[in-house]
Amino acid sequence: TDLLGAPIAVVTYHVPPDALPGEAGKMTVDPGSIWFDPAGAVYAQQIKPGSFEVAGSVSIDDVIPGSGFLPAGSTVTLLGTGFVPQTVVEVDDVPVTATFVGPNRIDLVTAIGAEFHGRRIRARNPDRVRASYYSYMRATRVGESSRALLARTMPIFPSGAASASFVAASTVAGEFFAIAVQNPNAGPATVTVDLRSADGEIASTTLSLPARSKISREVSELFGVSAPAGGFLAVQSDQPVQVLGLAGNDATGSVRPVIPSLALP
Repeated sequence: TDLLGAPIAVVTYHVPPDALPGEAGKMTVDPGSIWFDPAGAVYAQQIKPGSFEVAGSVSIDDVIPGSGFLPAGSTVTLLGTGFVPQTVVEVDDVPVTATFVGPNRIDLVTAIGAEFHGRRIRARNPDRVRASYYSYMRATRVGESSRALLARTMPIFPSGAASASFVAASTVAGEFFAIAVQNPNAGPATVTVDLRSADGEIASTTLSLPARSKISREVSELFGVSAPAGGFLAVQSDQPVQVLGLAGNDATGSVRPVIPSLALP
């Protein structure tokens, strides 16, 4: 958790319908893994094995839409198990009206406008069993990178979305550079990515991202050339999108984030 008690990362497990209460399992984090803070600095980590147990009568499996600013009157769909007409749903700091649709779905209507990314949602059944869920965008991948390390990397995007941003192609020896773009909107986005140096534009490409989708590609996959020393990517979109630079190293199997800027690097 952070200093305010909010989780930095949440691990969830899908519980199959035939799982029995009391069934349990264990998990741990790869000791060789590296964690970065939002500024790209490495976290000092202390790894403690965790465990999980099947229990309770209600769970939340997904929230749609899971991210983005939703104006007052927006409909939010909760998908899960064990919902009943008496299930009470609470969204942190957002008044909602809940409608029971079925044991696997509840629809909410927001009373005020609010950003839903990272917002805690709780469901409580009459037997006083409750489930909590932190909302996030489950975006659909658009294709897959031909570079294996990048293909198995899940970028964690900055929460803010913008119509224009810049990413410095910041790499060291042995690293490749890639960019990830996510469209959190309910409609498609047309995204233009320019590869530039101090002398001007080198190459340009246009990406079409369907609603709530994401793409990760190495620079050479987009343009046919690698980013030069001191180069950067300029991203423009007709809809606000989330952007993250990725510097990967195949030899170490690591990928580090490069945070975008709203101003020219």
